[in-house]
Amino acid sequence: MNLYNRAIRIFLIIFSAVAGFVVTCAWYISRLILSPPRLPVALPLGSDMPVEQVQFPAVQDGLRIAGWLLPQARGEKAPAMIIVHGWPQNRLGEDRTDITGQILKAEKLDYMSLAQAFHQDGYAVLMFDLRNHGQSAGSAGGVTFGLSESLDLLGAIDYLGSRSDIDMERIGVTGFSMGGNTTLYALSRTDQIKAAAVIQPTTPKLFSHRLATYLTGPLGTPIIWVANMIVKLLGGTALEDIDIVQAASQAGKTPVLYIQGAGDQYGSLADVEAMAAATPNLVDLVVAADAENRYQGYTYALHNPEILRSYFQEHLNL
Repeated sequence: MNLYNRAIRIFLIIFSAVAGFVVTCAWYISRLILSPPRLPVALPLGSDMPVEQVQFPAVQDGLRIAGWLLPQARGEKAPAMIIVHGWPQNRLGEDRTDITGQILKAEKLDYMSLAQAFHQDGYAVLMFDLRNHGQSAGSAGGVTFGLSESLDLLGAIDYLGSRSDIDMERIGVTGFSMGGNTTLYALSRTDQIKAAAVIQPTTPKLFSHRLATYLTGPLGTPIIWVANMIVKLLGGTALEDIDIVQAASQAGKTPVLYIQGAGDQYGSLADVEAMAAATPNLVDLVVAADAENRYQGYTYALHNPEILRSYFQEHLNL
């Protein structure tokens, strides 16, 4: 074998190995997008919170959504807080040790602690699993990072409206990550949300590219391109069709508070600044300057609940 043929053979071997790696990573990411591994849902041991198991249909497509309601027992209509989780979490937050958690460098997120804080403030608290997560039904189109998930949140609001113990003039929503996206999309479709807080919402195309690049370096670009093609071939929504800045611009009169970590390695402060700038009734953008990764941005909000509590107390007239 001459030198030229040997060089061609080595090149083809390297190219095949790289192409195989790209396709394998792209397939895995596409599966995460369409149907992420579900975390179990169970009340924390020793919890004495009053919890009602609830189910309700999402608007339009009627998908079955499962959740918990923490009611108030004060004999009068209570304001309500809806907590909307992110991807690939569930109503409790996130505590995963599987390969997905290792890849995402996931840290424990405890949304029940935030629910307890709101409950102590007098809210009835609704926590539910978005479609394709937790105990809720799956959808054929998979995860859409807020676009279809907003139908689940609108279904949650309709469910609260069916109860006699909820003051529908004082409904607040706190959304994390994809739950923040979900909230922004829902605001253009209802005026029943009286105040909203969104913690680290993100444009999916930007998030996926930054995540893949963070994990694989320059191969991140072709990996996400192939993953997006797979998602579309399997009937999912193209990432470029999910525009969170545009959703924020249609949020209407509802006051919106943003919280974003400065060191978010997957999302982007500039991205959230663009959302905030587009929001018609922006209250504030709180930047967690000491948050060195994405999960620390979430925990900043969880460890400093007084930011959310005081914001909603003011805008829901508690």
